[in-house]
Amino acid sequence: WCGWGPWNVLVDILCFFSIIFSAIGWIVENLSRLFAYGIIDNRFHILPFIGVYGLISFAFIAIGKPNEFSFFGHKLFKKENKITKILSNMIYFLIICFAICFGEIIVGTAYEKLAGIKLWDYSNKPFHFTSYTYLRSILGFGIGTYLLSKLFFFPLYNRLLKNERKEMTTFRYLYTILLIDAI
Repeated sequence: WCGWGPWNVLVDILCFFSIIFSAIGWIVENLSRLFAYGIIDNRFHILPFIGVYGLISFAFIAIGKPNEFSFFGHKLFKKENKITKILSNMIYFLIICFAICFGEIIVGTAYEKLAGIKLWDYSNKPFHFTSYTYLRSILGFGIGTYLLSKLFFFPLYNRLLKNERKEMTTFRYLYTILLIDAI
């Protein structure tokens, strides 16, 4: 399914980043749980991946670069100057924070309704919106995701896109196996 058809290079690159972001998500969540509660929780995964974090790379493509906020290629600002770059970065960060907030609610509710498991509960935290979200986690993950986009994803994405390589074809087998576990 990944890498077939006219978009194969783009899909290969996005799947590559999905694996990286799934691993980073697992690491960040486990480090925060280790520091907060003294435990490492693999969230029922065999390998160290949390699949929902893999969707971040697809979201980055949907909303464009921080300096050039767009929605599926349609730029919000037609002219580029210092003010539009600042506004674009602010809107980009807010969109990321809203996505994190709603993502936490959706994933938390889904686990609770479908599996009968409450994986986390922020009800006792200040500035919580629901039992699944609170301001500090939204801002923390928002800042991390914003920096990941600006400093890592787009520079490497552009480099990979320019240097289409046959190695991405062999990489398909690896990420297909890893994504199956991450889901």
